[in-house]
Amino acid sequence: MTEKVYEELDDAKAEIEKLKAEYSVKVDLCDNLKRSHYDQLKRIEELNLKLEKQAQEVEAKADEVYAAKQSVEDLQCKLKEKDDIIKSFTSANDKLRVNLNSKLQECEEEKSKLVTSLEEANDKISDLEHKNRAFMDKIEVLREGIVSVSQKKCANESKIAKASQQMRETGDMYEKLEEEKVKLEEQFKWKNEQFKHLEEAHEKLRNTLREKEKEWDVEKCTYLDNMSALETKLDSQLKLSEVNRRRLGMCSQALGREENRSKDLDVQLAESNLRIEEIKSQLEEMTIKRDEDVGNLEKLLAEKECAFQELECKRGKLEEQNRELVLSVKKNKDLANKREKDIGNLEKSLAEKECVIQEMKCKIGKLEEENRGLVLSLEENKDLADKREEDIVNLEKLLAEKECAIQEMEGKRGKLEEENRELVLSLEETKECNSSSIAKLQDKLTTLEQIHKECSHHSKYREAEWSSKMEKMVVDLNSCTLELESKEARLKDITTELDDLNSLVLQLTMEKQESEIMVVAMKSTLLEAKSKIDEENCNLVKVPAEIESVKSVEEKLAQTRSELMNVCDLLEKANEELAESYCEVNEFEFELQLWKSVAEKLKVDLELNHWMRKEVEDSLLSQVATEVNLKEDLEEKERRVNDLEKQLTELKEKTRLKLAKDNGAELEKWEQEWVTKELEAAILAQLESEKIHEHEKQSLNQLVEEKDQRISNLQNIMSSLEEEFDHSSASFSTQLAEMQAEMKLFHEAWEAIRTTVVLKEIEVQEKNLMIKELEKDLEKQTAFEKECLLSVEKLSSENENLVEIIRGVSDRIKKLSREDGQMMGTLRSIMSGFDENCGHLELKERFDPLKENSNCYQSPKRNIVEISPDGRSPLRALNN
Repeated sequence: MTEKVYEELDDAKAEIEKLKAEYSVKVDLCDNLKRSHYDQLKRIEELNLKLEKQAQEVEAKADEVYAAKQSVEDLQCKLKEKDDIIKSFTSANDKLRVNLNSKLQECEEEKSKLVTSLEEANDKISDLEHKNRAFMDKIEVLREGIVSVSQKKCANESKIAKASQQMRETGDMYEKLEEEKVKLEEQFKWKNEQFKHLEEAHEKLRNTLREKEKEWDVEKCTYLDNMSALETKLDSQLKLSEVNRRRLGMCSQALGREENRSKDLDVQLAESNLRIEEIKSQLEEMTIKRDEDVGNLEKLLAEKECAFQELECKRGKLEEQNRELVLSVKKNKDLANKREKDIGNLEKSLAEKECVIQEMKCKIGKLEEENRGLVLSLEENKDLADKREEDIVNLEKLLAEKECAIQEMEGKRGKLEEENRELVLSLEETKECNSSSIAKLQDKLTTLEQIHKECSHHSKYREAEWSSKMEKMVVDLNSCTLELESKEARLKDITTELDDLNSLVLQLTMEKQESEIMVVAMKSTLLEAKSKIDEENCNLVKVPAEIESVKSVEEKLAQTRSELMNVCDLLEKANEELAESYCEVNEFEFELQLWKSVAEKLKVDLELNHWMRKEVEDSLLSQVATEVNLKEDLEEKERRVNDLEKQLTELKEKTRLKLAKDNGAELEKWEQEWVTKELEAAILAQLESEKIHEHEKQSLNQLVEEKDQRISNLQNIMSSLEEEFDHSSASFSTQLAEMQAEMKLFHEAWEAIRTTVVLKEIEVQEKNLMIKELEKDLEKQTAFEKECLLSVEKLSSENENLVEIIRGVSDRIKKLSREDGQMMGTLRSIMSGFDENCGHLELKERFDPLKENSNCYQSPKRNIVEISPDGRSPLRALNN
């Protein structure tokens, strides 16, 4: 037995050395991957430096554009100030109207309040008059009473005294009423004066309203005059429409040039896309190399799994030996449990007897209480005395039987319970009967007490006997427990060592699974990083073309600045010349504002057209992108299917080799089922992907049709707008021709000056529009550059995360190697322990050669830990 174990240990050592060699190979591969990763990081840093330089150049150019913006904004501010003056006039007129209406409403409200106050005062005066009349009526009644009292004075002196007192009281009441009357009259006078003051204030307010109405009429006249003057200015400004129309034609030509430039940019973009595809092909080659390295790593992991499976076979043999030891221990435990059960049964019987005695005591107490109640009902229940006597005789018999039963307590506990039940029934029957004699019951109670005392003596004697027997049993149990403890201590040592081994094996298997999961995660992260690097390369290829466009825009800005400086000089000269004719220039400025509004409307229409064109272009580009993505998805799925087919072929070869070695029919069935399941899953996945692809194609076709309809609608709208523009231009041309014929008669001398000024101002406006468009382009380019920088930063962070993951994998591999060494040490210690305890446990006698070879082979696909006879896994306590 020991020789076999040593041989297995030597084999394990050899396998561990192989694993170490494989581990060194894996470390070399990881170092190569790290080096390639660091090279990529250096390249990305160089690209970041280039992007930073380009960003600095763009910022410098943006500062120059900002200076140009400020100059343009100053010119726009002057125009806005004039617009604000006209708006202020209109707003002031509206405010005056609102103030008039509000003041009129306030006056009406004050009038209504005064009227209500007057009505209230009149009501109060009428109430006071009614009260005064009521008091006067009371006074007359009192006077009549005084006359009647004076006639009756002669009748009785007592009546006279009373009458005198009443007269005094009535006199006092009369005086009080007179005082109240005076006070009410004074209040009435004061309210009349207050009403007069309110009328005077009302008249004053009416006078002020009349004066203000006159002033408002005057202001209305002035405003109407101003409006008429403004209308005349509007008529004069219509004459400049032809010049604006010519300038619009120039703008359309400039737009055509810009469209040609956009086409050139599209050609450049196509070239850049070709370059990007070349870079993608290079990256794909790199990824293929990495996939090959990962495949090598997976092969090494598979070999390591085989080594682990062989170790598990050895562990199964050790577990069988452990089970034999556990069975021997179980037999000893069963004997001890039987003894403990016997002791428990004896204790239960004693407890039940004590409960029976206590129940008897309780029942006797209840009988005493019932007897006390029955003393009162003796006279009513004499007829039922015979029945009670018979019941008492039955009780005596039952008690005699119970004495016999108590003597035979060990084997006749069931009989005691039946007799007790009969006793309970008889006692309940005695309760139902409500007639008995007091004397007989007292005699019977005394006899019952004596019987109970005798029962208690017998029970105490039995308890003493049982206690002596229990002590003997306890001594025997202590001796057995000591022997069992010594044996259990040995078994615990062996089981702890086996548990440690099992825990190490499980930890190794878990770490192996974790390493496989980490490999899968690494593959996914590498694929994501590849996709992001491709996108960034595309963006980086686009950057130089955009920088060139920015440079061209800057050159245009410089030209526009020089032209603006020249225009500013010319404008200063023109302003000096036109100082004398300032009034006429103001009129022309008003006309220019009107034509500016017309031009702005036309610009808005043009911008809408451009926006619609951009939307159409964006939708077409998005369709192209979606088609490209779908093609890429199909290619990836085809690659996956090819990889699965390769894996299936490899698995078939492996299964054939294993079948040649093992000759197991079960493995063939299991692997064939697994292969069929994977094939079915792959076929189903491919069918689902094809369905999804067809559905996406249908949705794309629908989108293309909808967008074609939109394009046709937009073209119709453009044609209608062009027709409307042509009609409006024709009407404007006719009106302008008539106005020009009239203006030539009056302003022949000033035509040259006006034309120069107007042309310069229109040039300035056109240049402002060009500057705004260029500024928008610059803003877009700066935003795009910022996005590129952010994407580069994200890639750098993701590369760092990949480095950390690789380091974690290397640390895990180191831990596995350390744990392999620890496992070898534990195996050696276990083998030495088995050699020492071989003579004590007599393993040779219990060894069964049939069991040795029962679990010599286990399936490599099933890492099952066998359950011990106790119903507990050897590693459950540690894992939980």
